[in-house]
Amino acid sequence: MATTSFAPRPLPPMVKKSAAWIRAFRWILNPLDVLEKRRDRFGDIFRINSRAVVLGHPDYISELFARDGRELSTPGANNGILQPILGDQSVLLLSGDRHRHRRKLLLPPFHGRALQSYGSIIERVAQDMSDQWQPGQRLNGRKVAEELTLRVIMETVFGIGGGDRYQEMGPLMSEMVNMISTPAKSTFLFFKSWQKSWGPWGRFERSRDRLDQLLRQELEDRRAEMERGDADNRQDILSLLLTTRDENGDPLSDIELRDELVTLLFAGHETTASALAWAMYWLQVQPECLEKLREELDGVPEDTPPMAMTKLPYLMAVCNETLRIYPVTVGVFPRLVEAPFTLGGYQIDEGQALIGSVYLVHHHPDIYPEPDRFRPERFLERTYSATEFMPFGGGSRRCIGSALAMAELAIAVGTWVKQGNFELRDSDSLKPARRGITMGPKGGVKMKFVGRRS
Repeated sequence: MATTSFAPRPLPPMVKKSAAWIRAFRWILNPLDVLEKRRDRFGDIFRINSRAVVLGHPDYISELFARDGRELSTPGANNGILQPILGDQSVLLLSGDRHRHRRKLLLPPFHGRALQSYGSIIERVAQDMSDQWQPGQRLNGRKVAEELTLRVIMETVFGIGGGDRYQEMGPLMSEMVNMISTPAKSTFLFFKSWQKSWGPWGRFERSRDRLDQLLRQELEDRRAEMERGDADNRQDILSLLLTTRDENGDPLSDIELRDELVTLLFAGHETTASALAWAMYWLQVQPECLEKLREELDGVPEDTPPMAMTKLPYLMAVCNETLRIYPVTVGVFPRLVEAPFTLGGYQIDEGQALIGSVYLVHHHPDIYPEPDRFRPERFLERTYSATEFMPFGGGSRRCIGSALAMAELAIAVGTWVKQGNFELRDSDSLKPARRGITMGPKGGVKMKFVGRRS
């Protein structure tokens, strides 16, 4: 990392060999390539455009988080690309006190007794899916992961695992995700002028409107159920959010509930599915890792509670290394500079947006030797700081559902690996590709279910 005791230097200049719109398309189509090339040329701090500055070292990002609320703010408006999907009242689009208060209201359903109950749901869904697979059956690891995460979300968030509404809401959610699942389709999110009420975006809007109708119906039914006293023992997130109150004793409005539920649907479905697909891929690519994991899993008693999976050292090392090597998000939420300061010897000016790059930190050779190699053992050999390993972001914007996501990843991987044998159907190396604002395995993970372990 570059440091200096002299006067602050200006940031590295922009690369001006191509027009702004060309640079924008390069960023949309292959952000990891852009990040790597800029890092190789300029080091751990550089411009991505005239306003945004990327930070690729944990020391820089530590200072970024430390300055939150002082020289830096985290305006939800920086996440405006998500507004057409999540709505104006999503916690991801709120700022300042409103963001802090909403985050405080949303945290309880993701901890304690509620989280423990979710572990049993995850195990049951994973087991039910694996029971349906037949020897020789071809699977797409990404599609399999999508099915699991969607079923888990429907039960943990809404408390429903069947019925007409479930049958419509699930496919509708998958359809909306797939509408922005490729780099080309993602361009509609980045260019608002393309968001017309016809063609691909029009189809997305109609699906979103129908999902809103289903959510409103679910809210009405759940409130009626609570008035009858039939929901006292529910631990699903919707029931818990309906009973939460702010410091003034006020509940969340229907619009606020809608936007938070959609946020949970998209965030929990898309991100965890990609991580789960990658984990299954790497365990086939690295058979020695698979054998170590099976040795650990085979030593777990049959009656062990599902959440105990999150305490298994090697399983968690596999999950962490999966999230390290190809993180689902490219960077943490941008911070807006409100007062000039010096960072790493560079002058940071008011109005610039600072973005901590999760991918560059996770691939920094000073922190992770052989960064392109999948090696879970690195997480058993040392403990990484909150800015050296940050798959769920950090600071005031760290993912609220990180504990649930890790439980889902660990329990699903543990269940499937312990009980089944798989093999890849494509020997080519798999690369990440943009899926909306996230990254996932390009084309999915082509696998075959060989059979159940004896």
